Amino acid sequence: MIKNRPKRKVVAPPSPAQAAVKQRFTEAAKWAKLQMKKPDVKALYATGISGKKKSAFLVALTDYATSPTVSSIDASQYKGAVGDTITAKAVDDFAVTQVLFTITDATGKLLESGQAKQDADKEFNWNYVATVANPAVTGTKIRVTAIDRPGNKGSLDSALS
Repeated sequence: MIKNRPKRKVVAPPSPAQAAVKQRFTEAAKWAKLQMKKPDVKALYATGISGKKKSAFLVALTDYATSPTVSSIDASQYKGAVGDTITAKAVDDFAVTQVLFTITDATGKLLESGQAKQDADKEFNWNYVATVANPAVTGTKIRVTAIDRPGNKGSLDSALS
């Protein structure tokens, strides 16, 4: 039996969104491969091996591809005094390495910024202790930025009333 030759499918070039995803995946794979060459980092990522992530490489790849998120800011203890504490909840698929706080007044003038410390009892909570007095708390804006091992960032803003 003789059949007609199958017609070739014309493949359209990838859309800009598809090209961006492919580029991001390529970067993630290269970054994860580099991390696996560092025994201490490979061992660290091996601690994240679970059901779907069956190797340290996959844990690192996913970490690169996933940005941390800041889900909440609790400024109920912040009254504008030096020593007041602001707490934020920051989560990542592997680990948040640092959390930065930026506090500006109602006009947008920077009052202070700095790193928060991870709460010893609550893994996802990060506490920032104010170092500058703020006499006009109303309208104050707080930006919290979480950063993970690959340097991905996730932020959340809050305005005080």
